[in-house]
Amino acid sequence: MKQLIILLLILAILPLACKDTKSNGEHTDTIQSLENKATEFSINDFSDSFKGVWLPKEYVQSLIETMSAYISSKFIPDIAELQINPIKISGDTLEVNSSLRNHEGYAFKIWFTNQSLQSNVRDWENGEYTSQWQYSTKQDTSLSLIKRDKTGKIVNTIEFVRVSGGDRLSEFDGEGYGYLANKSILKGDYLVFDKVGHKKWSVNFDPENKKITGYNFNFYQLQTDFGVGPEYKGDMLILSQTLDDYQGSESFAFKVKKDTIQLWSTREDTIDFTLKEKDLVFEMVKKKN
Repeated sequence: MKQLIILLLILAILPLACKDTKSNGEHTDTIQSLENKATEFSINDFSDSFKGVWLPKEYVQSLIETMSAYISSKFIPDIAELQINPIKISGDTLEVNSSLRNHEGYAFKIWFTNQSLQSNVRDWENGEYTSQWQYSTKQDTSLSLIKRDKTGKIVNTIEFVRVSGGDRLSEFDGEGYGYLANKSILKGDYLVFDKVGHKKWSVNFDPENKKITGYNFNFYQLQTDFGVGPEYKGDMLILSQTLDDYQGSESFAFKVKKDTIQLWSTREDTIDFTLKEKDLVFEMVKKKN
């Protein structure tokens, strides 16, 4: 009889144990505000944990895979960038520098209400949609913006990844795009050849400072903002004498072919008013380490 009672107790407890285990599994990766109810996560804690420049994950993955900012631009959403800077805190509110589709500057505010992250990120939608932030500080820090319609159905989700820390924070929008393109596509030492294959000189591209040495310009930037004409339907390299000042700059159509980069001059098409390739000017071959 005693053994039977013990067996019955085990059978009664076992479903409860299994139920608890399932519940824990279901909520491991849900909205971060759930796990923060016990930790009292503040706007200061949030800004410290998420400090830096954040870009859409889809765009970042495409840029690395295609080595083309132009091709990857199709993955730029409406809320295109997040610059989270603790010095932008005022009271219990943090102002986030951003950009709209990497075309124009934008800023919005975020704050906590009952440990839930709130914002006025898409105020122009006038209640047609709601925006919900989802974030986690466990393991890989993550940050997502979920858009829902009036029925609560998810319309889209933007998952952001951090591409740089606080050293890239700026008052200008689009800084993360320019930095990531330079760093991913054009960095290090190259041998330069003219269009008939004669070696001309060596150049170095420093993405941390947008600096080019070995050429008659001082700074470089791969184009990341598209849609303003006349436009070349591809990637462009812009060289300038002064940092972020493009008066008197020189631009080339830019093509990546494995470890070789081609630079082309362009001309404006008088029919569709886009830029077309004109002449191959240089080929740059990556130096072997």
